[in-house]
Amino acid sequence: MNEEKALKEGILNRHRLSFVLIAAMLTAMAAGMGWGIRGQYGHESGAMIAGTLASLTLVMLFVPQAPSLAAARAAAMMTVAIGIGGTMTYGQTVGLTHDPSMVGNWEALTWGMFGLSIKGGIWIGFGGVFLGMGLGGKRYSPLEMVLLLLALIGLLYVGLWLINLLTIWQTVVCLVFIFQAVGIFIPTSWT
Repeated sequence: MNEEKALKEGILNRHRLSFVLIAAMLTAMAAGMGWGIRGQYGHESGAMIAGTLASLTLVMLFVPQAPSLAAARAAAMMTVAIGIGGTMTYGQTVGLTHDPSMVGNWEALTWGMFGLSIKGGIWIGFGGVFLGMGLGGKRYSPLEMVLLLLALIGLLYVGLWLINLLTIWQTVVCLVFIFQAVGIFIPTSWT
């Protein structure tokens, strides 16, 4: 009986893994297509196209039974969050990875890829939190949303202060992620 149960769980786990891989691939393809379209529209509004396609893909794959209004709300919230991320400057960071004057400079390449990973992680993390808030079922009041955004802006300045204060980049990275996690976790855990 235990062998049968173990076999059944193994099959389910393989199906879950293949579903997650397929979902990641489909979401990446949708966001990639949106990112290609983004070039025609620019920063915030262009990023919202990729955010819309990625969020709709995620909602349709992971919450297919969601009521259409709840699905649209969640997708809209992630879209706005990705649009906000579109205000982030990253051209200089991309330049470190392939600027002709930097070719062969492994320090610049490493630093550029590291910076893109951090910025991309924060950007998609922000979108994921808003998607979760949209799917969470709680309706946030405008005051709660304003307080959340003000707290995140405050944490941004604390993080920038720490980045300029500390010289050990590993410590900075840990602190930035901790501040981001705390800034998102506290307000969303009040529900």
